[in-house]
Amino acid sequence: MTNRYSMIFAMGPDFRDIILLRKPSNHKNPLFRDKWTVPGGLIEEGETDTEGATRELWEESQIQVAPADLVPVLKFLCNCDATEPEHEIAVFGVIVPVGQLLKAKGEITEPVTVVRDLPENLLWYVEPLFDLVKARMRQPLETTRDATGAEVLQ
Repeated sequence: MTNRYSMIFAMGPDFRDIILLRKPSNHKNPLFRDKWTVPGGLIEEGETDTEGATRELWEESQIQVAPADLVPVLKFLCNCDATEPEHEIAVFGVIVPVGQLLKAKGEITEPVTVVRDLPENLLWYVEPLFDLVKARMRQPLETTRDATGAEVLQ
């Protein structure tokens, strides 16, 4: 069975503030050592992608969101980590009030921070995925009709 992982881009309403987590200097994959990324991790057996993602966000940052608040952005197979076999990654975006973002807490070995400007020592895939997540989060999610019967995107 293919392992499944989540990545959660938790950001403020203006899409500028984002939670990042720094991988430890002794990470099993040397390419990840001391690099910044977003919260995420292994989706456990029996969990849906959104359940695993909300659990990982909580475990890594102490930020709690409901699974229904996550916006699915992308799911793909990845062989980005030579220390393990190809695996599936589910990428999510979620809007969190800035006051709540600023309460994020990580571990000593994997600290978290909220940034407006992405740091230089970011894992290579985070910035392009962040651009994709922001674009998806800005898309209208529903169509409704106004009083005249015309479609309105929300």
